Amino acid sequence: MAYDMSGTLGKNQYQKNDSQPSHTGKCTINGEDFRIAAWVKQGEDGKFFALKFSRKEDAPKKEAAEVTQPEIDDEIPF
Repeated sequence: MAYDMSGTLGKNQYQKNDSQPSHTGKCTINGEDFRIAAWVKQGEDGKFFALKFSRKEDAPKKEAAEVTQPEIDDEIPF
């Protein structure tokens, strides 16, 4: 069980381009679970992390592929 007001952050092994976060993780704040996305940025004083937090239940869910049934023609052609 995660401790409140704490979390983890690690290297994103699936990053394919710069728009995707270089690091990802999760945390618990006030009993609510969040996902963390982080990008390494360069500033005047050096490198820093830019962070984005999103609620765990708001994460996009993979939907099952929609199965379509072929139309059935009830008319007998003869």
